[in-house]
Amino acid sequence: MSRTKGALKSLVPALLACGVVVTLAAPKRAWAVPPPPPTVVAVTKCRVLLGDNVIFQVMQNITTSSKSDCLILFGSNSALDLHGFTISGPGSGPGQSSGSGIAVLGFNDLVEGLNGSVQGFKFGITDTGLSTVGDEVNLDDDGVGLRMQGQADRWTNFEASNSVSNGVLIDKCNDDCSATDFYSHNNGTNGALVLSSRRPKLDLFTTTANTVDGVHVGCSPEQDQAQVDGQACKNSHVIVVDGFAGGPMPFGPNGGSGIVLDTSEAISRDQVSLVQATDNTVDLFDMTANCGDNPYNLWFDNLYETSEAGTTSPAACILLSITL
Repeated sequence: MSRTKGALKSLVPALLACGVVVTLAAPKRAWAVPPPPPTVVAVTKCRVLLGDNVIFQVMQNITTSSKSDCLILFGSNSALDLHGFTISGPGSGPGQSSGSGIAVLGFNDLVEGLNGSVQGFKFGITDTGLSTVGDEVNLDDDGVGLRMQGQADRWTNFEASNSVSNGVLIDKCNDDCSATDFYSHNNGTNGALVLSSRRPKLDLFTTTANTVDGVHVGCSPEQDQAQVDGQACKNSHVIVVDGFAGGPMPFGPNGGSGIVLDTSEAISRDQVSLVQATDNTVDLFDMTANCGDNPYNLWFDNLYETSEAGTTSPAACILLSITL
């Protein structure tokens, strides 16, 4: 007991003897003030969704003939809830849409589809935000289904199909951007294309019946392994894991290869593991000789029928595992 408390304790009896009433105040408690509930805003047409701590609730199907972006989520700690509805654009062909069905520009935002759809835009969804989380959206008949260009973004449980080019495009997306638990099929080029990104990850995926490759890491074939948007196409430590790329009907193989690491990945030290790829032209294809060198790309614990590294087939550096 401190001297102050001891002196007070000895003083109390003397005060009581003199008829003085002593009241000792109870200690005060600091109560945490709960944050205010989020504001709910109804969405019935294309518009900018601006605000922090807001739930933007789509209330009906939205159709637009405008070539530009439809819904632009631009705030922090907010959510866009499609609630199962469909956002439809003017079409993904030449001279039609030049924008995105949903464009995410904010920080720490959520896009929840609840099995909603985005269709008929040049880009179904473009995410240039920071720490976006996206879930359960169907991307159909767009130019590109999902384009990720932000930082530390996570998209999961979605489908991308019948795109003019790529189902998923991870382009200059940094700090562990990831697409997981997705099905990308029947797209005009690749199921997923990874360009100029740092530590991106594809996992728990199925890429089948795409015109070119199931997953292509590096510069896209149509750009002749050259440059993308004026920048050298260089990835860093790409992880492709736990997926299915091509196979027998009814899913169908990809027109090109199952998984491709092209020549731009010669010193990237990418990892491809726990992938099953069959019935493609080449199931696992590292276009660099001996899977790159110093450092080299890592291929292990995959199930496949054909492999190639550089001009070597089968490729000794792509290791076959009998179990997944």
